[in-house]
Amino acid sequence: MKDDELENLMRSLKPAPLPSDLKARLSPEPMRPRPKQGRWKVFLTAAATFAIALFSWSVFNDRDSPTADSTFETPNSPAPVPNLPVSVLKTDSTLLNSRTLAIKKIDGELWEVAEEEWRDDTLALCSAGPVKLNSTVIRREIVCSPVQFY
Repeated sequence: MKDDELENLMRSLKPAPLPSDLKARLSPEPMRPRPKQGRWKVFLTAAATFAIALFSWSVFNDRDSPTADSTFETPNSPAPVPNLPVSVLKTDSTLLNSRTLAIKKIDGELWEVAEEEWRDDTLALCSAGPVKLNSTVIRREIVCSPVQFY
């Protein structure tokens, strides 16, 4: 019986207010700047994008020079169709991770601020070489979306 009374007394206790110095330490953390080690990923992404753009430009703008036989064609004969290389560019994005950073109330609606980590895979193929180029880049994005309750 004494245990029941003790438990009831403990349940009836109210917590004391927190000291002001503890409240200050529990305040939300300021936003931290991005670490500098991620800058090489931005450089790698830019270099990969430049390489793919240069590759695509060279494939689409590379035309065969006219041969000696085509200069002696008669005006009524059809023009020969040049044998152009075929190229394929395939991109694929996969969501790797998502974490909620904050939930904010704006104009009576709840919004979630989240950080998403994506893996972008790019495959470029060309029959001119044949050439095959694979590129994988990890990118992070901050995304805001409304919170839906069902």
